Amino acid sequence: MRPGHRLLLSAVALSLVVATVFGLAIYRQAEDGRAAALDDTADRARVAAIEVFGYRLGIVRTLQALATDTAFRSGSVEAIRARLGGIDADTTGLTGGFAWADATGTVRVATNGPTGQAAESQWQRPAGDGVGWTVTGATRSASFAGEVMIFAVPTVDAYGVVNGVLAAGWSLDFVRAVTAARNAGLGDDLYGSQTKLYLLDRDGRLVAGPGITTTTVVPPAVDKAVTAHGERFGQYAYVAPTGIDGHRRQVVAFARFEPFNEVVILQRPADVTFRATTSSTRRQLIEAAGLLLAVLLGSSWLGHHLDRADAVRRQRTDADHDLALKVQQSLLPRTLAPGAQARYLPASRPIAMGGDWYDARALSPHETLLVIGDVAGHDVNAALHMGRVRTAVEVLAERAAGPADLLRLLSRHYAGDPDTVLVSVFCAVVDTRTAVIRYASAGHPPPLLRHADGSVQRLADKPGPIIGIGLHNHAELEVTAPGSTLVLYTDGLVEVAGEGLDFGVQRLADAVSRMDPRHPGAPDALIDAALGGAEPIDDVALLVFHIDAER
Repeated sequence: MRPGHRLLLSAVALSLVVATVFGLAIYRQAEDGRAAALDDTADRARVAAIEVFGYRLGIVRTLQALATDTAFRSGSVEAIRARLGGIDADTTGLTGGFAWADATGTVRVATNGPTGQAAESQWQRPAGDGVGWTVTGATRSASFAGEVMIFAVPTVDAYGVVNGVLAAGWSLDFVRAVTAARNAGLGDDLYGSQTKLYLLDRDGRLVAGPGITTTTVVPPAVDKAVTAHGERFGQYAYVAPTGIDGHRRQVVAFARFEPFNEVVILQRPADVTFRATTSSTRRQLIEAAGLLLAVLLGSSWLGHHLDRADAVRRQRTDADHDLALKVQQSLLPRTLAPGAQARYLPASRPIAMGGDWYDARALSPHETLLVIGDVAGHDVNAALHMGRVRTAVEVLAERAAGPADLLRLLSRHYAGDPDTVLVSVFCAVVDTRTAVIRYASAGHPPPLLRHADGSVQRLADKPGPIIGIGLHNHAELEVTAPGSTLVLYTDGLVEVAGEGLDFGVQRLADAVSRMDPRHPGAPDALIDAALGGAEPIDDVALLVFHIDAER
């Protein structure tokens, strides 16, 4: 055989080897891209579920606040009727009306229905048994107008004894109108173009979404997937042969949030979901063909291909960064209790997402719960774990006897959970009338208490065990400090490269002693003083709460 033929055969053999290697690599990358697209859609469903969860919780909080009115404490039917009759429910969607049943379960007041009948057990019995609150699935009731979800909370008399149940009917016509409005604007970066939003009630029935005008059953295939992957706070995405609306080959992603146990579903055409991956695969196949030609011609095409692959990676990193910022912002509270100021600052790294969080919410007219925490890790998983922990704290706070009890309940809640990560938490309950601060710590850096005279005290210098190691012995301490300011922070604020942690805490304490606690820019001034203008090497969360001296 002539040398030219031998060279050609060698080039063909080498081309076959290169084609096989690149074919396998492109196939694996395509599969990874599809899996990443499904995970991304599931994350988007979780963001939507967080928004829905917050709306439901707002209704519960509204009813709980209303239940403390003197009319319900008196048990007077006339006073309760007058109080409920003056409520404008149009903006909240509680147009199904309000009802109050006494301790015997008899409806005594109903703004949109008759009275004297027995209340349905699905809303009267759980709330009347003192569980705190309950919400039903889609239903029709003689006490409310139209198809509704019924939210119910107990009412108590002047002695704290349950004397009835206050309920409100959340109109499903309102829910469907809001869902339709959200569907009209779902083509943004947060949910993705051509996405459809659906809602399932706690009984697993389809109550809202495109074309849904009445409560109906979910298609069996989708219902099976939701049931199989419907764990608490769960999320999942898969390719369905047929979607909820009957269209073929749809990506269905859903997320469930307790305690409402409702499911938010995002549906998107599979070709749209995988468009970026398909385009990338097609482009890579063309480039691989070019590489084979380059091998045959003796060119150095490989370096160019690697540059193109790196450009694709950078584009994906930028997209992940933008989504991370949106998810992180959605997980932090939008409003805080009066007297509280907070800031969150991401670390100086490519993905601005982490596990730091804070919260300040009113437990009663005179008590405020302050919480700050740090989930181990600096990625999307840390942020999602943070969302779970923050939701668990919010739910457990309703039945905790105090800060230490809240930490013990949280520690037991995650005991034995294989997905549990380490979490440091500090929580305090402040009585704004007496200026008494009860607090407990689970492995968190010591908060700072600025007294009215400007002196600064460290709290919880010896914290209890961190959440996630199975130890529950958290102690509760107490201090009385009228006119004081409580400063809670995560370790990113006091960590400086080459310095010990105590130096950072002392630098922050010096800044706290000099600050004006009432100034709206106080948190920013503390961050500038603590970091010295440098970029943080870790996430930073800061919560400042001032107690008026006259309280």
